[in-house]
Amino acid sequence: MKEPLLCGVDLGGTKLSVGLVRTDGTLVDKVVAYDHTEKNEEGICLQIRDMVHELLEKQRVGAEDIRGVGIGFAGHLRFVEGVVITTSNFPRFKMKNFPIRQMVQSHFSVPVIVDNDASGLALPQLVRKKLEQGTKTQLQVTDSTKINGEFLKQGLESGDPLCRSVVLECADYIGIGIYNLFQIFNPPVIVLGGGWMNWGSLYFERIKKKFYSLAGEMLYDPVEIALARTSRDTGLIGAAALLLEEP
Repeated sequence: MKEPLLCGVDLGGTKLSVGLVRTDGTLVDKVVAYDHTEKNEEGICLQIRDMVHELLEKQRVGAEDIRGVGIGFAGHLRFVEGVVITTSNFPRFKMKNFPIRQMVQSHFSVPVIVDNDASGLALPQLVRKKLEQGTKTQLQVTDSTKINGEFLKQGLESGDPLCRSVVLECADYIGIGIYNLFQIFNPPVIVLGGGWMNWGSLYFERIKKKFYSLAGEMLYDPVEIALARTSRDTGLIGAAALLLEEP
């Protein structure tokens, strides 16, 4: 019997990607959209439905051949109910307590799981905090400006001081988080992935610098900090992996 595929949905503030993933983490195929952030709640759910069906048709896979649909959502959720509490990534996503899992589930006979991916929530607040503190920028930032990972990446490439400052501060927080994990688990390897890793060596090296400066002489055994091979598809594959947690 053919092993069922997993369907992962990475619903982020920059892109919406849907992919078919094998249970060993291998990405079979994906489709990506960038126009989802201007849609309302129901519009986004319908877009997810359409992209899943597009991918299934492209790969000649029936809905019955996937184990389910796992969704990583950039916002705060009540996981058990699959309900959105807050999100700042989608301007037209206004409804609190929106039952996103139930809405997507209505389009599929296989299980749908939604979990939190809130890494993008702090970016707009951090950028505006830097502006209030007097950090200079070459970019025009207004209330309607879409502040996300791609915005900062473009600013980094143009040498913008605001974007550089935000990226370095984010890297310091990640470095502190890794240090806390090191204190609890003492792992030999820590793997970092996701879209923010595309900010480049400045971001990655700053993370490592912060971690090693905090760990100092506590590092009895070497700890490697490595980049995930899945790169931009980490969130997508992670969303699909939600289905492996189900009994």
